[in-house]
Amino acid sequence: MSKESTPHGHCAAALLVRNRVGAVAACPDCGQLQLMLEYLTLRFEPEAFRELTRLLASAQQRLDHECATGGEDAASLSVVH
Repeated sequence: MSKESTPHGHCAAALLVRNRVGAVAACPDCGQLQLMLEYLTLRFEPEAFRELTRLLASAQQRLDHECATGGEDAASLSVVH
């Protein structure tokens, strides 16, 4: 973990990674992970964060497949409102 920290309430979360989209920090005391985007911070228990990363990876894999096939499988995508 980086020596930079991001205070949040009683947590002093240590910065794990940062890029142009946002940052992820972890609290060494409570174990929560924080996903920080421009105007939004989400706090996760470790297992929920793992599930989120799996969800995002699956979505990206599906999008990559759509790009590779020229969108031929677009009809298989469900519309979400």
